[in-house]
Amino acid sequence: GISLAVLVSVLQFTRRTGQWYEDKNYALWLSNHTFAAYTLSIVTGSSFNAMRLLNSNLFSWDVFSMDLSRTQYYAYHCAQLYSIILFQNVPLIALQIFFLSIYRSLDAVTVSALIFSVVS
Repeated sequence: GISLAVLVSVLQFTRRTGQWYEDKNYALWLSNHTFAAYTLSIVTGSSFNAMRLLNSNLFSWDVFSMDLSRTQYYAYHCAQLYSIILFQNVPLIALQIFFLSIYRSLDAVTVSALIFSVVS
C-alpha cells in the first residue's frame, strides 16, 4: 500500500516536471536538481513532502529554492488528495475491515483505528 503510494506520487511528479520543463526558469532548476528531487521523493515517502522541502528555501540553498509560483504549488498539491485517498486510506480501511471480519474482535484500538482511517 505505502510503496504503491510512493510510486504513484513519484509518477505524478514525473508527469508534472514534464510541464515545468516548458518554463525556462524551472527547466534550469530541474536540470540541476532532478536527482535530488527524486531522491527526496523516495526518502520522504512522497513527492508532495519533497516538494515542500524543494520550495522551502531551506538554508538558502539552491536545491531547496525551486520557487514554484503559488498557483503551480497548490495545483500540484491538489493531486495529493487523490494519491492519499486511493493508495493509502482505502487499502488501510480494507485491511482493517478484513482483520475485523477474521478475528471478529471489536476492541477499542481496532475500532478507533478504523474510525480515524475513515475520518482522515
